[in-house]
Amino acid sequence: MTHQTRILVVGALTMDRLLYVHEYPKPDSKSSCTSYECGGGNAANTASCIGSLCFGSPLDCEIQLMSKVSSDQVGKRLCQELIDTNVNLSSPLFIRCEGKSSISTVIVTCDDSHTRTCIFDPGTIGTLNELDFEAIDHDSLFDGVRLLHSDTRHTDAAVCLAREAKRRGILISLDVERDRNSQAFLS
Repeated sequence: MTHQTRILVVGALTMDRLLYVHEYPKPDSKSSCTSYECGGGNAANTASCIGSLCFGSPLDCEIQLMSKVSSDQVGKRLCQELIDTNVNLSSPLFIRCEGKSSISTVIVTCDDSHTRTCIFDPGTIGTLNELDFEAIDHDSLFDGVRLLHSDTRHTDAAVCLAREAKRRGILISLDVERDRNSQAFLS
């Protein structure tokens, strides 16, 4: 049994490619931009922020991310960025996949209009699902957990996790970026 408070975060882990343009390009035109690349995904961002805030603080808190990541160079970079912000990747629901392509998002940000357009590529990695959840030891997963947070990207597994967390009296928070056309979280 652990005595450390744990926070579980389930959802997206992506490689974000940010492109900054002065104005959106017209069709069939060529434009220049500045770019930046880093780990992203709402769940990974949340886990990183909490991990950074807890590091060196009097809070004795462990942050665990549950997601899928490729075993390629992109996946290794994403994992290292998470480790650098004190995110624990030892959860049985943090699944590294061989031979699959990473999830990525290209984010075009326009300086003129202060808007952004996100282009999501789900890759071939897939999402956590109910079978992944059923295959693990729930008692050890939830030992010491005080909060389960979901971004709704891995909906099937997140619903299973939320039901089990509710049954155990664990707080649940949900980052609802937009309607994902799922009624599953209403039950």
